[in-house]
Amino acid sequence: MALRSLLAMAVAVGKVHTSSSDVRINELSPTSDSGGVAWVELYHAGETAVNVAGWRLVGRSEEETFVLGTPLCQQSTVMRPQQHMVVQQQNQGIPTGCGFRFGFDQKGGHVALLDAAGKTMDATEWDIPLGDGSTWGRQPDGSGKFQRVELPTPGEANADPPAIQTNGRAYGTGQVCKFSSLDVESFNVPEVAAEVSNALRLDEMSGLAPSIVTPGVLWVHEDDDDAILYALSSSFPFPGRLVGEITLDVKAEDLEDIATAKCPDGLTECIWVADTGDNCARDTISETYRGRRAPNCSLRRSSVVWAIQEPQLHLKTARPMLFGASLEDEERKMWAFQFTLEGGEKLDFESLLVKPDGSQFFLIERTRLCCPAVFASPNVTASAPGTVLSMELSLIAELSNPPDAQLSGADFHPDGMEFIASTPREGVYVYRLQEPFDFSTAGLPLFVTWAPAAPQLEGIAYVRPFEDRPPGLWMASESDVGRVAPPLTFLACPADG
Repeated sequence: MALRSLLAMAVAVGKVHTSSSDVRINELSPTSDSGGVAWVELYHAGETAVNVAGWRLVGRSEEETFVLGTPLCQQSTVMRPQQHMVVQQQNQGIPTGCGFRFGFDQKGGHVALLDAAGKTMDATEWDIPLGDGSTWGRQPDGSGKFQRVELPTPGEANADPPAIQTNGRAYGTGQVCKFSSLDVESFNVPEVAAEVSNALRLDEMSGLAPSIVTPGVLWVHEDDDDAILYALSSSFPFPGRLVGEITLDVKAEDLEDIATAKCPDGLTECIWVADTGDNCARDTISETYRGRRAPNCSLRRSSVVWAIQEPQLHLKTARPMLFGASLEDEERKMWAFQFTLEGGEKLDFESLLVKPDGSQFFLIERTRLCCPAVFASPNVTASAPGTVLSMELSLIAELSNPPDAQLSGADFHPDGMEFIASTPREGVYVYRLQEPFDFSTAGLPLFVTWAPAAPQLEGIAYVRPFEDRPPGLWMASESDVGRVAPPLTFLACPADG
């Protein structure tokens, strides 16, 4: 689609505001190798017109600044609701001073939108290659996550992903199944989507999370002290194949769960990892409660949750290898949150949940007794990359157990109104929340499904809108005796979900 050299004239409707966080960066194009100019598209997601005169686009430094609303440009700075506005790099096709004089690197960069008072309204950062003809944009407009866009649409709505047919119903990839609103009788039996056939070190797969940066990839880890994250393909032609791995430069004790969400800085996407397993603590609590002698074992000394900037994998050109492509030499942001528990308790945590905006994480206890404790971190958004932060987690709730079951993994629905939980052998359950991300409002666990093909469920995650699967659930399992390859299991959302 042709780039409009002159911005559309905007007409103020009703009251015009001078500052609004509803105006967002929506799409951008770097300076191309073939000489194409860079541009930034803004989108107004609010309901009232906004005047962006005096707002600034800032690149990697304050020296890379462009102020919107230069009088000589004769372009309206009033944005109507749902309007797109394109700002270009200075070139011969537009009047002098009406375009920004800095560019964006195809290999990575940063841009922020500040209002006239200097407050940051939006920002984005990319570290994946953007070649000629591809851009960095939100999907859908104004609210979606940034991703590589193969069909640039400056000044127009970003194209929606295609719908997927399943169970006789067409789903758009913007949907995530809401299991707490469904009838249990409508559920299907999960199917084995793939076997992890070339990951010889993944016989005890524990934790699972869909990649945000690379659709068609699932991040998993082994249930041990190897600080390695494995990227598995969830798409044809190589479902279940190992396509990459990250070796973390840290000392781990017992990795138990994994999640994907924004990084604590709110700019890039992160893989969150919980090194929180403590079988000794679980056994000690159980045996002591039953009046038996405590086991002769050592409690772990410390626990930590890491957030690691997620790398981009290029599945179209990469072939699966025996141990995948090592990504350990790439530089990436990383945070470490070392913690103790309120009251000095020692517990076994095997479920990690993170708010989608990366502002807070939660841990759920695995216990043989009633009732699993939920601990919450403080807000972590003020922490800078490279931070090693010590904190105390607060007890915020105690959940009702599924019958005769221990929770081995969990994941938030993106709207925060429910979370899904796996048990090793007693199936999958969902907890409805009355308030978003508020565990104190959790109801009783509702049975979702059995997973007869999964010997021991240890990880679970919702299929996210950016994946190429219909809505549903991913489940990770350990191998059973005599079975070398652990299965990846998929449960499709019923037609009424």
